[in-house]
Amino acid sequence: VTGYNAVLSAVALKAKFELNVTTSTDVLGNPVPSVPGTVKSSDTPVIPGLHMSSQYSDDITFGFSVVSPFGLKTDYPSDSIVRYAATKSKLQTINLTPSVAYKVNNELSVGLGLDFMQSKVWLDSIAGLVGNPAGTTDVPVSIYGKDNTFSFHTGVFYKLSDRTQMGLTYHHQHSLHVKGDISVPTNGLLAGQAASSQAKANTRLPASLRYSVTHKYDDKWTMVGDLQWTKWSVLEQMVISYNLNTGAGETKALRFDYKNAWRAALGTHYKYDEVWTFKGGLAYDKSPVSSQQKSVRTPDADRWWLALGAKYKINEAFTVDAGYSHLFFKNPGIIDIDGARRVVGTAKASANLLGVQLTWNLV
Repeated sequence: VTGYNAVLSAVALKAKFELNVTTSTDVLGNPVPSVPGTVKSSDTPVIPGLHMSSQYSDDITFGFSVVSPFGLKTDYPSDSIVRYAATKSKLQTINLTPSVAYKVNNELSVGLGLDFMQSKVWLDSIAGLVGNPAGTTDVPVSIYGKDNTFSFHTGVFYKLSDRTQMGLTYHHQHSLHVKGDISVPTNGLLAGQAASSQAKANTRLPASLRYSVTHKYDDKWTMVGDLQWTKWSVLEQMVISYNLNTGAGETKALRFDYKNAWRAALGTHYKYDEVWTFKGGLAYDKSPVSSQQKSVRTPDADRWWLALGAKYKINEAFTVDAGYSHLFFKNPGIIDIDGARRVVGTAKASANLLGVQLTWNLV
């Protein structure tokens, strides 16, 4: 072994959603009281990451990463005016990625990696009718499932000159066969039904293609660019199969109708001295969520990213990076319809990210 590199990172995300609801009904179309009104969801997860590489020879380098490539969480109160559409929605992923890179010559390198990803899904809501008084027939419904999937990624790196280099990376999709359970209390509207049942669903998480370029303008300034395309159209719907009764099985379809989306970013690095480097950038992120069907579970929208950061070189072995990003969302309309049950309104969203990274280089 001729070289070793390890990167430990953490990103704290503060996300807020506020839904201004003008129409909300139960499964029979009965209007929910207190509408129009507002409902809020917020979350502050911390997302860790680990990247390691070991240079085996002049031509071969091995790598290993632990990342979370996909994630989602919205959480509304169980008595909110959108409770018949959703209460909690959560997607959590952990991806283990061993990889190997081969240096073809001084300009060209190629790489291949495997992806072993665990996905966990929570989908909660309230089943029932508006009732008189309101909420007397409400029953919480909880759906949980998980799956382990296998996929791959590949990439190519090309050095155009001593100042300019570029890379192209492809991540293949993950096909999920989620298995878990659905549970409800045995009282209230669903009295006489089973308290729980096995549940299963098939869905896919998308492939992506990413192109990046770096150009060193002079000894101080470096320009960076990035363009990513994601095939979100594979996520059309998720049909959940279960059997809470003693008769035939039941299904529940969650429609997404996502569209393929892209993200473009442009930034710069300024090397102040041998210790400090300052960074800044701007990105536009196109949402995959259709304008005709925006679920309260995924109230997403197009957004701009504004990012600032700095790198501090502690010594030859250690460097620390820190960065802050603010997301400016376009306020989307909400049209969440499932038969007679519907939620209509508008949403406001905001998000702030704070990240820190420690890099250890052992030559």
